[in-house]
Amino acid sequence: MNSHHKTIKTMKAERKEEHVRNITFCIKTGASGYVTDNFRIDDLPTPQLAGTLTQQDAYARGKARIIFEEFINQNPNINE
Repeated sequence: MNSHHKTIKTMKAERKEEHVRNITFCIKTGASGYVTDNFRIDDLPTPQLAGTLTQQDAYARGKARIIFEEFINQNPNINE
């Protein structure tokens, strides 16, 4: 029973990381928002164009993580 509970938590964490990866892609490609079947996040930041590709990736990933964490904090009942 205890291992089942851990599996559910891991799946949630994996799903969260999937959303962060998707939002990162949206930011890097200049999309204005991120939409799923259950929610949408508008007004994504513009991509960073200066610096190396590694720096641009890190910027987009960092912004995506912050945006998604804030979204989850404001919408705790989202279960996707």
